[in-house]
Amino acid sequence: MVEVNGIGFSNKAIAFRVTIPDLPCENAKPHITICTINGGKPVDSNGICEWISIPKLNICCEIKLVK
Repeated sequence: MVEVNGIGFSNKAIAFRVTIPDLPCENAKPHITICTINGGKPVDSNGICEWISIPKLNICCEIKLVK
């Protein structure tokens, strides 16, 4: 189960902040990129500094390690 608990914006990306219990994450701030704008790339979500808390939403999903 993944918990969505915030949304963040930058000039290049929009992402949901998430909590993923019992799984390691390489990102300092675990998130799911929603979209990119202004020529951004999904990696630009890593630069989001300000997050707005939203009501918690749990989602069920399959998480795979992609190399």
